[in-house]
Amino acid sequence: MMVSSSEIPERHHGKIVSLAKDGNLDLSCAYEIETLLSIDVKFTAEKNLVIELIELLRLLPVTDKLKAWLKTLLDVKEQGEKNHWSLHADTRSSGNPLGGRIDKFPISAFLLQKAHTAIHEQSIGIKVLFLYCLINGNENLDSTC
Repeated sequence: MMVSSSEIPERHHGKIVSLAKDGNLDLSCAYEIETLLSIDVKFTAEKNLVIELIELLRLLPVTDKLKAWLKTLLDVKEQGEKNHWSLHADTRSSGNPLGGRIDKFPISAFLLQKAHTAIHEQSIGIKVLFLYCLINGNENLDSTC
């Protein structure tokens, strides 16, 4: 199934799609990112997530799809900076900007979870592997991204 703006009601778009629209960017990757990460307008840590995704994507083997995601996220980040967006603060208890919303945004909460310094490198490796599988292993999403 191809993700298109006509299939997703406007109220369900998150800040990534909104920022892509504001910058007159190609929306196919923005829709795909929001769909795969299950984020919507209630998602509040978009800058945190975009920055984390950019860092993780730079560690993955280069493919056309990953190049498209990275370009979209870099463009969204630039548009967000123009709009003076801000980072969502980490919670005191978990070090995660989504705090207690892990049930609502589990994939993003996982990607944004800070690791103890002793396992930081392993944490990055697991996130990179997970992201690679998420992006490249989704048979149900026929993407033009």
